[in-house]
Amino acid sequence: MTTFIDDGIEDLQCVRMDNIDKALKPLGFEFMPDGGVCDDYCWQNRKLKLIASFRLSSRDPDWIRVRIMDGDGNTLRTLEDRKNKTYSYPEVIGIIGQLVLKHSKTPPPHKLTDSYITEVCPRSSVLGSVLYIKVQRHDGRPMGWEEIYARFIDAYPGRWAVQVFPEEAACINEANMYHLFVMDEGEVPRGLTIR
Repeated sequence: MTTFIDDGIEDLQCVRMDNIDKALKPLGFEFMPDGGVCDDYCWQNRKLKLIASFRLSSRDPDWIRVRIMDGDGNTLRTLEDRKNKTYSYPEVIGIIGQLVLKHSKTPPPHKLTDSYITEVCPRSSVLGSVLYIKVQRHDGRPMGWEEIYARFIDAYPGRWAVQVFPEEAACINEANMYHLFVMDEGEVPRGLTIR
């Protein structure tokens, strides 16, 4: 754990820096002892190449200025207390957390309860008998393949499903809804498997 000893920094400043350090650690940031410029104190997320630079005021314990930069030093976001707007520590950490999610290649975890399946109808197809289903999120946001797959295998364990991509003229793209055709139990789409 980083310890901010009194090396000319007032005690209040040390306490504030310690609080920032504790809040940023779970987001993958480490304190940069030699990273500060002037009165700035910097924390770095090496994996995502993000730097959070904090300027604190020894005269006003409520004043804070935060700059979040990428690895090339480009400013992504600046937060500064002004007359009409002040940022609490939770707000600042929340905004940094959003930037971490945005720059992380790992998507935020999804829950099965975020989405649902509508069984439309059974159909005869070139694959034999299939059940036509629609998968979508409650909030209408787009879904990634892993989220669709997790929803599918939870509802139909041990079954295969096929998703089709129609020609342009037949494409209907009006909502973030994903259409799957679930095969009967024990059936495998021969010739369409990867292995």
